[in-house]
Amino acid sequence: MTETADSRSRVERYDPSAIEPRWQGEWAAQRLYETDLDDVRRRVTARTKAVILCSPHNPAGTIIPRAPLRRFLDALGDDSPLVVLDEAYCDFVDDPEYPDGVELLAQYPRLLVLRTFSKALGMAGLRFGLALAHPAVARELAKGKLPYNVNLVTLAAAGAVLRHADALAERAREIVETRQRFMARVRGLRGLTLFPSAANFVLIRCEGAPARDVFRRLLDEDGILVRDVSSSPDLADCLRISIGTPDDMDAAAAALERILG
Repeated sequence: MTETADSRSRVERYDPSAIEPRWQGEWAAQRLYETDLDDVRRRVTARTKAVILCSPHNPAGTIIPRAPLRRFLDALGDDSPLVVLDEAYCDFVDDPEYPDGVELLAQYPRLLVLRTFSKALGMAGLRFGLALAHPAVARELAKGKLPYNVNLVTLAAAGAVLRHADALAERAREIVETRQRFMARVRGLRGLTLFPSAANFVLIRCEGAPARDVFRRLLDEDGILVRDVSSSPDLADCLRISIGTPDDMDAAAAALERILG
């Protein structure tokens, strides 16, 4: 039996037996939704085949800074399990301490970096992503890859997106600016805790009213749909708010001020 150490803690749950009957996983702790890499390291055993890290994290939006990540990878040593680093939201990060996983590949051959065209590049409906890894790891992954797993339409769309990468990068920067402005506006609201975010969404905890009530009022009174994640044990009374246009976020901030004020 193999093991997988996962940094998501209890924030996101699934039944491992639904994926692989012999899978055995370990959830690692998070403090204020920041990944505790020391705890992840303690959970790695001789049977661990993969460690899964998410940075920025979904739904928290927090990152794993460069120095702790390097210390973690160094501590695992040359005989490390595969370390899967999911960077789906990396295009929205503005923190100088955020590491570029691709730049780490030359030093850490057991690192596997995941990227997607579904977020900043706007191809969620076509489900296109990529894995970047040491050639030896890539060869092993290729053995399990289905033939023709990406269709020609998706490949053509991905090529078009790459030809317009500069324009899409500018759009991502605009989303970051809108996120910063929205966070600055709601940070001081009574009855609300705002968590740091480096993604295209923010996580808030509703303390002035139950999250389910805030969710319902935002939808019914203002036509604003957010994601209610409060049913997760580690996300009690939390809502995840995606970053839209500046007008969208002004409306969301005003609605939160009215509901929680």
